[in-house]
Amino acid sequence: MDVLPGQQIEERPELLQFAELARDRRFQVRFIEFMPLDGDGAWDESRVLSAREILETISAVYPLERASAPGSSDPATLYHFCDGKGEIGIIPRGVKLRVELI
Repeated sequence: MDVLPGQQIEERPELLQFAELARDRRFQVRFIEFMPLDGDGAWDESRVLSAREILETISAVYPLERASAPGSSDPATLYHFCDGKGEIGIIPRGVKLRVELI
């Protein structure tokens, strides 16, 4: 999914639509933070959303609580919807960048 920063939540409908899909059903949807794989350094971090920004955008509309245990070997940090059936996972771009928002 291509979600650019600087947009209002209303301008990121696909991010919330995927979250809503997980919330309304027993699905787990995982969001992967952009992972630069360009050796020449041509990518621009200001043009992508961080794992934290993805989580904050979703939790501002659909409150979340952390589901995965700290130190889990799962590459994603998992969150349950407080008022839904499913969950989301956030996969940060590096192991050291675990999302610890909630």
